[in-house]
Amino acid sequence: MWTRTLRLVILASLCAASVAAAQMSSRPNPPTDPITPVNPDPIADLQFVPVWHPSPIVPDPDAHVPPLDTIPPMPMPEGSQNADPAVRPQAVMVYDALTGESREIPIADPDDLPEAMRSTPEFRGVGLLAAGNEYARGLGTMVAATNAELQAFPANPNCKLAMRFVKNGTDYWFSCSGTLTDAGVVLTAGHCVYTHSFTTGNPPVTIAINDWATEIYVYPGWDGAAQAPPANTVSQYWGYARGTQFLSNTAYINNQDFNADLGAIRLQRTVTRNVGMLTGWYGYGFTACDSSQTHYNWSYPAETCNAPLNTLHTGRQMYFWSGTIDGCPNILRGNKYLINTTPGCLTSVWGGMSGSSLYRFVNNSRTALAVCSTSDRSSYAYYCALTDWFFAQLNDWRTGTRTSTFDVEALRYRLTSNVNVQAGTQTPTATVTISNATDNDPPARTFTLRVYLSPDNTIDASDTLLQTFNYSNIDFAPMQNKTFNIPALTIPVNTPANNYWIGCVLDAASDTNPNNNNTKQWDAAQITITPCARAAQVNNVNAIGRCNGIDISWDFVPGATSYNIYRNTANNSGASTLITSTTATQYTDTGVVAGPTFYYWIQAVNACGPGFLSNPGSAQRQGALQPPTNVSATDGQGCNSIRVTWNASAYAYRYDIYRATTNNFATSQFRATVFGTSYEETGIPANTTYWYWVIAGSQCASASGAPDSGRAGGALSFYLQPQTHSVFENANTTFSAAALGAVTYRWYHGVTALTDSAHYSGTDTTTLTIYGCTNADAGLYRLFATSPCGNVFSANSTLTVEPPPACAADFNGDGGIDGSDLQAFFAAWENQSDPRADVNQDGGIDGADVDAFYVIWENQIC
Repeated sequence: MWTRTLRLVILASLCAASVAAAQMSSRPNPPTDPITPVNPDPIADLQFVPVWHPSPIVPDPDAHVPPLDTIPPMPMPEGSQNADPAVRPQAVMVYDALTGESREIPIADPDDLPEAMRSTPEFRGVGLLAAGNEYARGLGTMVAATNAELQAFPANPNCKLAMRFVKNGTDYWFSCSGTLTDAGVVLTAGHCVYTHSFTTGNPPVTIAINDWATEIYVYPGWDGAAQAPPANTVSQYWGYARGTQFLSNTAYINNQDFNADLGAIRLQRTVTRNVGMLTGWYGYGFTACDSSQTHYNWSYPAETCNAPLNTLHTGRQMYFWSGTIDGCPNILRGNKYLINTTPGCLTSVWGGMSGSSLYRFVNNSRTALAVCSTSDRSSYAYYCALTDWFFAQLNDWRTGTRTSTFDVEALRYRLTSNVNVQAGTQTPTATVTISNATDNDPPARTFTLRVYLSPDNTIDASDTLLQTFNYSNIDFAPMQNKTFNIPALTIPVNTPANNYWIGCVLDAASDTNPNNNNTKQWDAAQITITPCARAAQVNNVNAIGRCNGIDISWDFVPGATSYNIYRNTANNSGASTLITSTTATQYTDTGVVAGPTFYYWIQAVNACGPGFLSNPGSAQRQGALQPPTNVSATDGQGCNSIRVTWNASAYAYRYDIYRATTNNFATSQFRATVFGTSYEETGIPANTTYWYWVIAGSQCASASGAPDSGRAGGALSFYLQPQTHSVFENANTTFSAAALGAVTYRWYHGVTALTDSAHYSGTDTTTLTIYGCTNADAGLYRLFATSPCGNVFSANSTLTVEPPPACAADFNGDGGIDGSDLQAFFAAWENQSDPRADVNQDGGIDGADVDAFYVIWENQIC
């Protein structure tokens, strides 16, 4: 198992040419600022070509790669090949497969590079750092990378490699792993770009190649699903690139020295894409080996390890593991990092992992320090360390790949949402990454970009032009990406239903190399176009009768070019008549008479033809206007407001409201225009009365209804309070009270609300009558009043119920019936407070009680 122990012996004689150091100090790094989206200049109108010219899909000339999961791993040597590093030639070889030229680049006068110059910084491309990055992953045991990780840094700079070697006209395909260390440079193992021999077949046969690869395909962050071009390339997260120029150490090429098992692939901008501008890349360097530091590795193992199931290491899955190393480069170990492993699919190094980078953080930057080289698939694995001379030449090669000549690339055209679009409608908005993968710092300029619809995934000027955009004052820094925003585009209405691709082409004048100005294959966005749809059904047809005809209006239908209007005197669209067509969403029909009801249907028309008829709208042309009737204004029912209602008038389409303080229209003032049959005016002083007139109006005339007065309600105040008094048993009595602005009343005895019965009447009026009073009726009485503005209780009043006098004629109760009783009676009668003065017990003290008292006094009645 990958253990945690390491003893460092710094590799002797780490050196590089002083000229390489000078070149490094002046080489620009990619900008670290966030990518700022760029919007196109405003355009006057659409510029798509309205005629579709279908053409067959033309296969990409490079599209001969076998399915990636069927390619066997490059055989990984099992021996350590520990040659003496002191005699290893400090030189590299480069090879161009297109020309067949190879040459050696010696390193002369080596000097030690300063520590600060021994590594390059990382760059994260257009994506973000994945949430499940290496910090959160396990140590020592390989775990599968998730799809989310494959779409983000730091997983996506790691690549699946497919290498083609040719011997006597026969193709031999192998797979390795690699890591982007610049936009157009992939770091891998030497035996992945150059092979000496390998064993294949049953019985096994050793085939000597002793040659470089003819071509190598690079698939960064491969998801295991997308296959080689052109099949299913749009599902590949980061596309692919093709390399035909390779670099390795002379010691490995000539002597098969695995201490020099280092290689690199150049992605030439004239024949492929600098995919590293999208994914980003790791730094690389040579520095002191450190067993205390955690090292990390992503790779594509492709050597079956769990026979007979053969479910692991199929080459379709990226794996990750990390830990500390167990041995550094030294005299015995050569130029290798040692990892002690344990047997197992997920704890040993297997074929297909060759060339994957071993990296750690140097100055907070992921820095590749070695590549996977050899393993016994059980107890150990060796990663070949980058050397000073390889580092220096890799820097020079990176500079040569970037070049100093300005060249932009159009990469990864992507729609922002659904890719199913009807012909005649608009696509979603899109973005395309425009990259300056060079060290050139050009002045600001205008870029012209044309968007095409294509039947194949290679976008060019022979496809259907959808739109042309200009992007002004765009200033690229060296090695910088910019996101160009693409607005929604209209698909021509006569485009046949099928699968298509959308992409763009930058004008050749944009830079010096037009070969990479168009999006192609994985750079293009696949889109499914469905048949042109007839216009949608029109909604909300509204017809209003006017004096001069009938006004008709309806909702706008997207994509409609005109609207057909149908009319009938019955609600029957089948018998309706087409009266006109219009491009507007309203129409006045003057060819109708007043009286009958007319029905209208609207039909939207687009380039695909007419749609379905709408639901009908109906109206009558206005005739003689009648005044509104039953004009009624509320009395005190609104808090500081008066509501006016009326019956609708035939042919009226508006009502004007006037108000006055008296029943005199000459003194009235205009208040409002309404289109219903009610009007409420607020903010009126409480208990203020106004007169209202309602005048119906139409285009033909106006007519006024009879006025009505109304009063506004307000805050309650009692102007009559109930009075405390006494009453004899079995006698009747009353309480009276009244409040200004009250709408309803309710009498209470104590806390009990009273209701009318044989014992009570007037419980919801201003006067309460109690019949046949008993002792139970004694107590507090009060009146509860309500209005729209609130409610309030009256003052409390008390009722005392007394027994009747023993002798009614002996009014003063002195035992005799004489003139003093008459005087006492009149005193009580005038005071109105003595219940005995209610001689006839009718609940009131009045003249009838005087007559009744004289009768009992004269007749000495007790």
